[in-house]
Amino acid sequence: MEKKFNLLDEPWILAMDGEGQTCKLSLIEVLVRAHELRGLAGEMPTQDAAILRLLVAVLYGAFGREELPEHEVDEWDGVAAMDRWQWLWGQRCLPEDILRRYLAPYHERFYLVHPTQPFYQAAFPGDKVQDSQGNTYVPGEMSTQFMIGTLSESENKPCLFRSRAREDGLAFDEAARWLVHLNAFDVAPTGAPPRGVIKVNGYSSAWLCKVGVLYAQGDTLFQALLLNLVFEGKGGEVFTTAPDSLYWEMEHVHDGDDLKDITLPLPSSPGQLYSQPFRLLQLQTQEDRVVGYRRWTGWKYEGFPNVEVMTAWREGKKNEPPSPKRHNSERMMWRDLPGILAMKGDQESCLIVQWLIALRRTRNADSPPLPRPRLCAVGMQLDSKGASVESVFFDTLSLNASLLEGLDQTVVTRLENLLATTEKCVWAIGLLAKNLSLAAGDSGKSPGEGAAAAGKGEAYFALDMPFRDWLVDLAPNAVDNDTMDAAEVQWVDTLERILTNLAQQWVSGAGETALIGRTVDGELYSAPKAMILFRGILRKTLHPNQTKEGGKQS
Repeated sequence: MEKKFNLLDEPWILAMDGEGQTCKLSLIEVLVRAHELRGLAGEMPTQDAAILRLLVAVLYGAFGREELPEHEVDEWDGVAAMDRWQWLWGQRCLPEDILRRYLAPYHERFYLVHPTQPFYQAAFPGDKVQDSQGNTYVPGEMSTQFMIGTLSESENKPCLFRSRAREDGLAFDEAARWLVHLNAFDVAPTGAPPRGVIKVNGYSSAWLCKVGVLYAQGDTLFQALLLNLVFEGKGGEVFTTAPDSLYWEMEHVHDGDDLKDITLPLPSSPGQLYSQPFRLLQLQTQEDRVVGYRRWTGWKYEGFPNVEVMTAWREGKKNEPPSPKRHNSERMMWRDLPGILAMKGDQESCLIVQWLIALRRTRNADSPPLPRPRLCAVGMQLDSKGASVESVFFDTLSLNASLLEGLDQTVVTRLENLLATTEKCVWAIGLLAKNLSLAAGDSGKSPGEGAAAAGKGEAYFALDMPFRDWLVDLAPNAVDNDTMDAAEVQWVDTLERILTNLAQQWVSGAGETALIGRTVDGELYSAPKAMILFRGILRKTLHPNQTKEGGKQS
């Protein structure tokens, strides 16, 4: 077999240049030119997240070890790791000679098509393979529509979005992008094998389907890569990228016995985790196109790697350890802000946020300035079996730099209480929508519930940009009680104004039937009564010390 398409040399990564135009670059080019690029610009946010992690893994291999002649350290500890990061940040670009020197020994392992070690793949000679005990294994024969992320719901359902796959397959550059994506976000396998052979199952969905990915965004790709190059973990542990621990640093020649064990040892560093593929695939090619792939098996972790930087964590039940938080596609990112900023202990902290805080608190005065803190949230929401994609989540959130510099659990708790108040007020306007619907004559299945859900959705949409603006403007010295008091009052006033205006619009447009009202199960439902109830709940929630107002209607 002829070797084809080396990912280090051939253009395949989509990025946005300084003029806002999309360009296609090789892996080395995108790193060397990272300071000139605004960011990645792939076909979908999950693809960008997967490729970002791959690029950061390369940086761990090149710069995340003690030995580096250009920046020598006596011992790889917390001080040395932070000095290394500050030195890199001060370069304002990634040193090309160091990158090329690091990647040169592994050039052979970055071929998309290779007779023995294709990148992120196996190289079995046929469509069956036997282990040492004579068991025969067969792969899942997959078309390219299950490879590209425009996305197949499962192996037995039509695509969630219209497929862009051509009948003659994918060009190597696009196939390379989706190969990286598939190894990070693939769904769980389904289907049974033919009689007499084994088809490996049980490895569930790929790792990034199990977490809600959070990563830092910069003004340039260089900044984004460096901000996500985290050297310090939980409890102040310094991440050490062990020799020959990244995927391409190891030789991978697979046989039938490799298909038996689907469990991976937990990684010891973020670089090892980011470089790990979670599927054993084999691309099928015809000339210079990929026409399908064979999925031989997959890998999973028993437990959760505590070196995962790009996620928030939820407290474990009883004696269970913490687990990654997944994003809810129905919730805007700011609604979960307290969980992202949580500082209740090392086990529940989001490491990327803690790292951004550490960078601001230890920045050298003569270093290039850090950009405004911005977090990106990316994730896939799967069905209960993990075999079907229900939605893809993407959101961004900007924070005030002073908020991070002075962040402590007191501030997080105050934000948590403020958002809980917001949730209760939105519930109240949802109740208003329900009562207006009942007053107007809704008598179907679960009467009023659809109107309540739609009303809450409209309310959150109306509050979305105002809250983001409020958060960005959260003033310097925000940890000061007086400043936080003033900020809370400002948000309460904004919240009350927006919801009251929305309620008045609904009542004005409710119609004559709702204005007069009707009786349901002995209870009168009318627009005026619903409005009085809403105002009473709003006042009790936002101004508990003022005169109460409202009725009983619910």
